[in-house]
Amino acid sequence: MPLELYGDYDRRAVHDIFDPSSSFATGAGMWGIRGIIRIPNQPRDFVLFVTLGKQEGAHQFDESINDQGILRWQSQPKQDLSSPVIADLIRHDAKASTVHLFLRTNRMRGGVAPPFTYLGPLRYHDHDVDRAQPAHVAWELLAWPIPEPVLSAMQLTLATEVADHNDTAILPNGVEAESLIEEEPPTTATPPGEPTGSFKARKLRYQSSDQSRALGLAGELLVLERERARLIEAGRSDLAAQVEHTSVLKGDGAGYDIASFFLDGQSKYIEVKTTTGTKTADFLVSPNEVAFSEKHADQFELCRVFAFNREAASARSYSIFGSMREKLFLIETQYRARASMA
Repeated sequence: MPLELYGDYDRRAVHDIFDPSSSFATGAGMWGIRGIIRIPNQPRDFVLFVTLGKQEGAHQFDESINDQGILRWQSQPKQDLSSPVIADLIRHDAKASTVHLFLRTNRMRGGVAPPFTYLGPLRYHDHDVDRAQPAHVAWELLAWPIPEPVLSAMQLTLATEVADHNDTAILPNGVEAESLIEEEPPTTATPPGEPTGSFKARKLRYQSSDQSRALGLAGELLVLERERARLIEAGRSDLAAQVEHTSVLKGDGAGYDIASFFLDGQSKYIEVKTTTGTKTADFLVSPNEVAFSEKHADQFELCRVFAFNREAASARSYSIFGSMREKLFLIETQYRARASMA
């Protein structure tokens, strides 16, 4: 039986697709009962069986798919963030490996348990660092949206979450619009993932390139005004008049977004990364930006703008100075490719 998106499969059929040479026992063994299965001979690839609404004894699983295509998934009660299989899932890179989602709702059909529906591959989104056992992980469905006939056949209702700071940041009392509130950067001890409060907040899919460009420009404008105001306040109006929005005037290839100055007149190069999300949210940097920060480490500032409020054009920020390779934990996620003419 071939693997088809939105096809229905029982556990034996999934076993026959991914591991046909092994034996299968209903309700026992790896394929007959487990929720997470590492595919034999493909150690970085997994099959995830999920039954929404499942309960084991007194334990109720906290799982759902929201209207943005984000699956909130929970491990077995005995598993935690240090379990090898959970650690591997959290390190998942969708470009290098695949996590296959087979899902059903806990609703009997004609008195029997329904089959699992294949909803395609997943991409790691984030995880809860406070609730370590069981582990709570958010995944993005890459095949999205799910067609209405499929939702109906599965009896799957998408969760509608309340918008919060991940959509539109809430300004603290007394903070005016069109401002940038500067904070200290996260400590190096901050683990990947998010605390429970942030993890439970509304989860959005990755932005389109157009959305990212618009948000990036908005963040750059806040930093541009911050730089000019800082220099004017320090009595360096001459320098403030020379601050340049490089990414607009010269394009994105320079390796930085804003050309500014330190108070002594030395040039400063600022790369701005903006998000509507939290302070600890990951962000993308290009090899060119990393290389530029290494070459100009004494003059380079990475300004991370977060909790951006679209309506008020306000946000919070922190800055890191020096080489990004030395100051950040970098994970390779992209490759340069060329078609082979062989």
